[in-house]
Amino acid sequence: MNTSDDATVNKPSVDANALYTAVGNYQNQIIVNSAGAFEYGGLNNLEIPDTVTFIGDWAFESTEITELEIPDSVTEIGEYAFEFCSYLQSVKLSNQLKEIKDGTFGYCNQLSSVDIPDSIEIIDVEAFKMCYNLTSINISENNQIYSSEEGVVYNKDKTILVICPSGKESVEIPNTVTNIGEYAFENCTALKEVYLGSELETLASYAFYKSGLTDISVPSTVTTMGDHVFAECKSLNA
Repeated sequence: MNTSDDATVNKPSVDANALYTAVGNYQNQIIVNSAGAFEYGGLNNLEIPDTVTFIGDWAFESTEITELEIPDSVTEIGEYAFEFCSYLQSVKLSNQLKEIKDGTFGYCNQLSSVDIPDSIEIIDVEAFKMCYNLTSINISENNQIYSSEEGVVYNKDKTILVICPSGKESVEIPNTVTNIGEYAFENCTALKEVYLGSELETLASYAFYKSGLTDISVPSTVTTMGDHVFAECKSLNA
């Protein structure tokens, strides 16, 4: 964890030769160490070779990388792998990656846009949590699971709103949407306005948890509301 004395501590140098480690019987597959291999390590220049297949949990948490290109050889990235990379501005994901896990890019506050490739089948609702400048998550048109509109993530046929980027200030939800998913707008503190579609039926639990909403009109078509849909929305007019 960071402490108030962090600014006075000299960050350790990074030995590039220690970056990649062969594990077990995977002699031909080189992976990045897990369990915070370079956490708080001052690493600011990262080039991942195409021999890497796996990036472990917390591997690059709190490093100072500004650009990230993950080669197509990588098929898995662990949880929180790039969390708190506060200088990260651009990300290119592997076209073989299947899942973006919990907190993988959490708190990357200079990240404003990210492109999601065809291969992604699962995006955890907190994969990009508290990325307060993120306004656009763009899904490839060829992705079979997800779609996007104006930077907001939906399922493929746009009946479920899955994730709103934390930096969005206003969202107009398409009339195709019948369900706003759990935690879809969580911590969207910049959010002021949401225009709900005319076919909306369900607001799932914690859908707008801790968002910055100031006003919202729920249509009469909504028949199901989960728990704590508007909990901790402190700016919301009663």
